[in-house]
Amino acid sequence: MKIQVENLGAIKNAKINLDKPLTLFCGQNNTGKTYLAYIIYALTKVKVSKSPLKFNVSHLIENGFIELDLNIKELFEFKNRSIDQIKLNLNTIFGISEDVASQIFSDFSITFDVDIDNFSTKVNSIGFDEILDINEQRLKISKQTGSLRLKVELVEGVDYKELLNSEFMGIIISSIIANKVVYYPISNAVIFSVERNSIFTFSKELSLNRNLLIDQMQKLSKGDKINPFDMLMSSTNRYPIAISDGLSVSNDLQNIQKKNSEFYTFATEIEEELLNGTLIVTNKGEMQFSSNRNKGKKLPIHMSASIVKTLSSLVF
Repeated sequence: MKIQVENLGAIKNAKINLDKPLTLFCGQNNTGKTYLAYIIYALTKVKVSKSPLKFNVSHLIENGFIELDLNIKELFEFKNRSIDQIKLNLNTIFGISEDVASQIFSDFSITFDVDIDNFSTKVNSIGFDEILDINEQRLKISKQTGSLRLKVELVEGVDYKELLNSEFMGIIISSIIANKVVYYPISNAVIFSVERNSIFTFSKELSLNRNLLIDQMQKLSKGDKINPFDMLMSSTNRYPIAISDGLSVSNDLQNIQKKNSEFYTFATEIEEELLNGTLIVTNKGEMQFSSNRNKGKKLPIHMSASIVKTLSSLVF
């Protein structure tokens, strides 16, 4: 995936090839590295919008699988629409007001450095066979190299009641799969911002729910009318999206620790080889550290060594 960015803070013009196995941004302070990282991160976030894939949940549940035909032209247009979403949501991406975003990024532009023919060649060359975990519903998706047909299958032993009961689940699944195809191989990303130590140390004080409540109370104090549905669906722009996502993780550690990802052994290796101890989550959702040198004591994360605070988010 190649993108071209113009007028992003200190960056006047840049082309980035994200298909490479490693891309390293080096430079002095205030040269745009973080800005660019935030934009790339935002590109990987699933945009729940009109997907070009015709996905029928009832057909999937009834037959156990569904096959989707990939239309290159519609996928290409979907990809370009996601670029428009980046431009429209710069305030959310950087955690600023719409007015400030329009001033700072008035000349900003981002485009995909690929035409429809090259895009078609890439989609044809994609091949994968993997399990998607969507809102605790596991689906198997597969695509053969050289084919424009994609297969979605139910996984044995999974309760799909939630899939049946959600009218939006088909839209969500369709958008996730479309994003996976158009952005392949970068279908998801995790960002460890420089603020990660503060996030895990002060997650309760920085609670997103609390900040959202404060924002809504400020609107009420001004006499603004608030729709309860809008209040439920809205999110605070107090932090950039990367930091907000980090806060969401820190506030959901009790649920996260119940699952082991494919990188579980790597997390364990970091604890054993670098931290010389174990990261623990209490019943109240607070992170603690138990050192191998004194297993009887469990330190609050803010009292642990700097390397423990720095790598705790990576471990989880």
